Formats: sequence, structure tokens, C-alpha cells
Amino acid sequence: MMKARYLLSDSSFDFETFDLLTLVVENRTSLLNYLRYLHNDFRGSEHYWTIIKDGDSLPLDEIADFIPDLFSLDINSKKNINALYKLLRKTYYESLKCDIEQLKERASSIINEISMDFDLELVVSNDIKADDLFKIMDLRFEDSELSERELFIKYCQTINELRGVSIFFTAFLHTFFSSKDLDIITNEIKYRRIKLFNLESAYPKETLEKEKFIVVDSDLCIVG
Repeated sequence: MMKARYLLSDSSFDFETFDLLTLVVENRTSLLNYLRYLHNDFRGSEHYWTIIKDGDSLPLDEIADFIPDLFSLDINSKKNINALYKLLRKTYYESLKCDIEQLKERASSIINEISMDFDLELVVSNDIKADDLFKIMDLRFEDSELSERELFIKYCQTINELRGVSIFFTAFLHTFFSSKDLDIITNEIKYRRIKLFNLESAYPKETLEKEKFIVVDSDLCIVG
């Protein structure tokens, strides 16, 4: 069993009881401090969350990721593309090895023809790797013609598949998406056991059925 514990109040939530966990911070200074904590990969002078599984605390930076900008979800970030390359090397090693050898032979043949035509001494590097092949092909995820909701779902599912991330920290989901959209999002990603930890500056007018709240009011009193 997994639990999320908010350290400033010692509030705990079983993962089975929520799809979306929203922290409402009404105090501006506390809101900015929390956003810095998220941007700094969950590091800072103050710690806010710990994830407990079977009594053990899990390293947050290994199982969680922060989505800093809902307007610019980059599935093809350098970190994600490197994770894709790593997954492909592991899964298709023998096939890639054969393809790379054929690529080397073909490249060598072309270079030999050029050398003879222009009376030049040219060589091809023998150190061609799978990543070189991926870069030549400009291998990336297709992310065009998706709605904001579809892109968010695809982003979470892709990062979960590539890097094993099961918790996504976000900010202002209720501002960006309608409750209907959030229902669809949480229903789509919960089958991969993905949880969303959201931040808001005010209590939302509409909430989800399986949404839990912690509220830090303007006087820093904590409810939840």
C-alpha cells in the first residue's frame, strides 16, 4: 500500500482513495516557496511531501516529475528522448546491432566510390552507435493535432512508460481544464496507477469525486 504524506501537517492519504490530490495555498509567500520546491526537483530548505510504500519512504525525484507549463508540454524533451533511446537499445539490441552493421557497410561502399571518383582518401568511423541511427532518422514522438487534454494524457502515459514516473506534480489544473476534462484525464491515466498532485491558489468551484484537498489559508492555518 502506498501513502502520500504532507509533512507540514502530517496529513496522510492512501493512494487508493484519490485520483487527484490538490494543495490549495492561499498565502502568497508560501505559494511561491512551494513552486520553487517543485522547480528545484523537490529540493529546498523545506520539504513538503514523502511517499510511503510498505513502510518505506521512496525517493521522490525517482518516482515523480513536475510539469511546469501546461501550455507547453514537451514530450520530445532531451530527457525523454534519451529515455526512449535507452528503452529501444535495451528492447531491440540484436536487431539494431544488425541494422548498424549494414549501415556501416553501405556507408563504407559510398565513401569508397567518392574516394575513387575524386582521388581522395576518405574513411568512415567504425564507432557508429544506435543513438547515431536514431538521430539521423530524427526519431521522436508524434504530438501534433492533439487537444490540450489529449496531449496531457499522452504526456503522462509516455513519461510513465519511458521513465517509470507514477506521480505528476502540476499547478492550476482547475484553471486550465474543466471538471469534465479532469474527469476524463484521471480516468485515462489511473489504469497505469498514475496520480496527480495539483497546486491551486484558491479552492476550486468544481471538484472531482475522487479528489482530496489540503488547504493552507492566508494565515498559514492548515486544513486537511
